[in-house]
Amino acid sequence: LECGPLEVALVADDPDELGPWWRAALLGTSPGLVVAARLSDEAEVGLLHDRPPVGGRPTAYVCRRFACDAPLTDLGTFVERVGVRVQRG
Repeated sequence: LECGPLEVALVADDPDELGPWWRAALLGTSPGLVVAARLSDEAEVGLLHDRPPVGGRPTAYVCRRFACDAPLTDLGTFVERVGVRVQRG
């Protein structure tokens, strides 16, 4: 582990848009990965505090020890960042 496990905060306006991000986060390969998600109109707590969706798009904040990189709004970039490995038949 670089400096502890990745922490991922996912936020979106629409629950249907959040689904693919949630599934990708759960496939992340960081040992001890922590994932939290909320819709933009729900209470902000813990890792999700002060982390809004950017530009009305689903947004991922990838952090370590609550220090986050720039927010991600591109699912492909997020998949790479959390180290998702896709098994091919």
